[in-house]
Amino acid sequence: MPYILSQPIHYIKRSPLLKLCVKIVLTLGALALVFYEIDFIRVAELWSQQDESLLIVAFVLFGMQVIVAALRWRVIILKLAKAGDKVFSTWESLKICYIGMFFNNCLPGGTVGGDAVRVWLAKSDALPLSLSIHSVIIDRIMALIALTLMVLCTLPLLGNMSGFDGMMMVPFVIVLILIGIWLMFNIRRLLSPFQHLPLVKPLLYFVSSLRELLTHPQGAFIVITYAFINHVLYCLAVAYIAESLGIDLSVQDSLILVPPVVLAATLPISVGGWGVRELAMIHMLGIIGISQEEALIVSLEGGIISMLTGMPGGLFWLLHRKHANADSMKDEIANEL
Repeated sequence: MPYILSQPIHYIKRSPLLKLCVKIVLTLGALALVFYEIDFIRVAELWSQQDESLLIVAFVLFGMQVIVAALRWRVIILKLAKAGDKVFSTWESLKICYIGMFFNNCLPGGTVGGDAVRVWLAKSDALPLSLSIHSVIIDRIMALIALTLMVLCTLPLLGNMSGFDGMMMVPFVIVLILIGIWLMFNIRRLLSPFQHLPLVKPLLYFVSSLRELLTHPQGAFIVITYAFINHVLYCLAVAYIAESLGIDLSVQDSLILVPPVVLAATLPISVGGWGVRELAMIHMLGIIGISQEEALIVSLEGGIISMLTGMPGGLFWLLHRKHANADSMKDEIANEL
């Protein structure tokens, strides 16, 4: 890489503030591209005819996503926990997931910030630090694996929608899945000569934890099933948002077109996926003839509903801090006595 590029990239990687500034610039740039050719009169017409009852169904589906995510994370913790490890209840898992969602959606730190908060809260509930870290990372990895598998498995159908023979993609999909499975079980041997590098050793440790989860077939199946259900719920919510606006987006089309949008939004290049998600949604829904204005409203309402769904996490966060302060005060009084 040329020196003139390597130095700025080095400083960006080392400075969280610069990372955030870059994300904000990219987010604003993406949103500017989105709104550049939008007919705002058409947007207002769509909003004026919206069916609020179907929008409530979308709210419920987003709420179910949080419940499913909490159950998935707790299964991972139970399978990785050693004898004697304290494991919090399903209700505590749900509260922590809500708090993580609040930080993901409502603050500029994005997914990494929400996951860091989950790790910290899990540790404060007496979960071992290593288990807290690896359970959160494995939870994120399993969700990403399920999403990638959905994209790969629906790729032939997406090919048919795009105007070329989707069956030609089947061998490509099979090869990619086999390569992923092979890497899972051979990455330690491949990377062992590079263990002295900063990120290699943690990567190997996380992969070993993931493999440990996979040694419990029932638990791994439950986790990946929960992850699939979570993504399906999102696709259903998008379909209901579209239907509430009178947009012709069937559930089948949503299951094919929306997962690539979610995958694009997970890229850590914007604040909360904003801008990137809208660009991807406009492109994907445009495949079946949905206009830019219609796709934009669907994407924006999905993002707003996701933010509103995470709002209870702010209340849980305040209550948790109050409880933590009360506990620390009790400890101080006990020490004085």
